[in-house]
Amino acid sequence: MTIQQARTSVNQWLSDMSPELVLDDFNYCAITAENGIECALEIAPGGETLSFYAPLVEVAAEDQNHTFRKALSLNLFQVETVGASIAFDRHNGFVVLNLLHTVEDLDKTTFANTLNNFVATAQKLKTALKENSFEPDNRTESQQQNYLNPSFIV
Repeated sequence: MTIQQARTSVNQWLSDMSPELVLDDFNYCAITAENGIECALEIAPGGETLSFYAPLVEVAAEDQNHTFRKALSLNLFQVETVGASIAFDRHNGFVVLNLLHTVEDLDKTTFANTLNNFVATAQKLKTALKENSFEPDNRTESQQQNYLNPSFIV
C-alpha cells in the first residue's frame, strides 16, 4: 500500500467518524475524545503502518520510580493495555500509550473499533497511573521464582 492509498483510506474512515477529522500534510491527526483523552494518529512514512498515540501522565522527577514501576506493571503481557504498549516519551516527559496497526488490515469498522478501544484503554490506564496506590506483588518467593523460571513448565 502506498502512502497515498493509506492516506485516502484513513481520511475516509476519519471523515466517517467526524467530518472535521482529517490528516494534515504530515499524515498526522490530533483528536480529543469525548472522555477528554487526547490522542494522535500518524501514518508512517512508508504508508504501511498507522500509529495510535496517547499521552497518559506527565512524569515528575520526584515521582519517576513510582510512575515507571506502575507503568511497567500495567504493561506486563499487554493484558491491561489490550495489545498496545506503554512507553516513556523522553521528548515531552510523558508516559504514553502506543499502538501500531498495519493499514492494510483495517477497514471502516475495524478502524473505528480500534480507535474507540484505544481511547477507552487510554482512559483506564491514565486513571490507574494517577492513583496513588501501587499494588505490590503478593506471590510467595517460591511462586515468583517459578514464574520467572521457564523450566517449571516441563
